[in-house]
Amino acid sequence: MDIYDLYRDSVSIEKPSGETLGPIKALVQKRKIHLQAKHPLEPGDILVREMPFGNPERYVVDDPGFKQGIDDDFPPHFQADVTRESKASGRGDNIGGISTQIPAPAQITYNVYGGHARFNQNSTDNSVNVTVEAGESLFEDLKSELRSNVSDQQRLDELLSLVSGMQASQHDSKSLSEKLGNSLVRARI
Repeated sequence: MDIYDLYRDSVSIEKPSGETLGPIKALVQKRKIHLQAKHPLEPGDILVREMPFGNPERYVVDDPGFKQGIDDDFPPHFQADVTRESKASGRGDNIGGISTQIPAPAQITYNVYGGHARFNQNSTDNSVNVTVEAGESLFEDLKSELRSNVSDQQRLDELLSLVSGMQASQHDSKSLSEKLGNSLVRARI
């Protein structure tokens, strides 16, 4: 029994020139393909294994890994280091065992903005958002209450001025909270 009896697969070699060689008996593994040394094999060649259901598997040769052999039971063969060619990346170029395929990004940036913006990855968001829109009527109602309940005109003018300042900055939460804090201090509430 020689080593080729273990080779249950069949592959063909696609050269960069477009030439196809084979089929050749082979043993296909995840990152290595063992095959008969019937034809020269070089980095950048594509090994194609036809699948019974139609779609062929394509592997880019990174290092041919030629082995001289010992005797008739272990004849010369290749133990090629390979990378599976993806459909998205196309053929991919390998020069001297160095892949020029574009690697997956090492960093992904998500830009999230807007009111109550969140980003959940592999998790469930069970939060509840409550937004109260302070419309013009809220500030007008507050001014009306002040006019009804504050008898000192100077104090009323001061409080109405504070409410007008909050009304003008209602769409800027930082400015609004500062004005509200200042109003509470000045109004001695």
